[in-house]
Amino acid sequence: MTRVLRWLLPLLFTSLLATGCSLAKFGYDAFPYWAMWQLDGYVDLDDGQRVLARNAIDDLRAWHEQAELPRYARFLKQVDARVQGVGQAAHGAVQGAMEGAGAGTDAAEPGGRDAIRPAEFGEWRQAVIAYWAPLADRVAAPAAVLLTSLTPAQIERLKGRMADDNRDMARKYRIDSPQGIAQARADRFIERSEYFLGRLSGDQKRELRESAARLPAEETLRLAEREERQRALLALIARLQAERPPAAVGQAWTRDYLMSMVRYADPQRREQLERAQRAADEVTARTVNEASDAQRRHLSKRLRDFAADFERRAGRG
Repeated sequence: MTRVLRWLLPLLFTSLLATGCSLAKFGYDAFPYWAMWQLDGYVDLDDGQRVLARNAIDDLRAWHEQAELPRYARFLKQVDARVQGVGQAAHGAVQGAMEGAGAGTDAAEPGGRDAIRPAEFGEWRQAVIAYWAPLADRVAAPAAVLLTSLTPAQIERLKGRMADDNRDMARKYRIDSPQGIAQARADRFIERSEYFLGRLSGDQKRELRESAARLPAEETLRLAEREERQRALLALIARLQAERPPAAVGQAWTRDYLMSMVRYADPQRREQLERAQRAADEVTARTVNEASDAQRRHLSKRLRDFAADFERRAGRG
């Protein structure tokens, strides 16, 4: 269930900002079916819970298309304009060099004034996180009702599925060895980069793999954060079921939990994870800044296609 709630975050954005996005490949239209399938898999919904969940998901999607997708489209266009600016600066620098002009040649360098700064990825990430609050507002009420209604058998099933998820994450991150962690991290960086930039050259893959391997190890910390959020969810369920608060109070508790999904649970881990994220942003910025014109066009097309699709969906209501 934590996965279902977490996927409500604007996933297309979080993938751009280096956190991964498998649902983006599924498509926006698949979300209602995917969410119901996931919920059923996690807790084996009964008939009443299934009606509640389906209505909540349908209402959420209708609101989301009209209220939020236009904002997402504007954001993606802003990011695209920045990406295109890097490409234009590089083109101008090449032209200047060909014409014997020194002015502007530093713009083509990865660290030049027109290159994307690593800090910009952090700024974009914070903009994305800000989109979570209105989603949490919409989800909190039906989520509180559903969590309160779970039976002991459903809660045990949920615990089992969360444990399975943790084992899957450990395997994906290959946390059994430092070498495995570095290899899996490099694979993720390459897969994500090729999704947005298109095919990478052998040299690009080699450089990206080496850069990813040198990043601070943070995979075990992320797994610990996940486990702590899972414990918090189980504590929320226990509290809702023990105290049976008024609807507004249960909704507020549930919203607090939902908002915790975009915050680090432990202050010490937060510092380490933020440091690791800044280092990863440096790698991502360098990859984009050093990308070929064709690769930047591929990235720009991805962003524009997503923006156009969001606008189309928002306009069909």
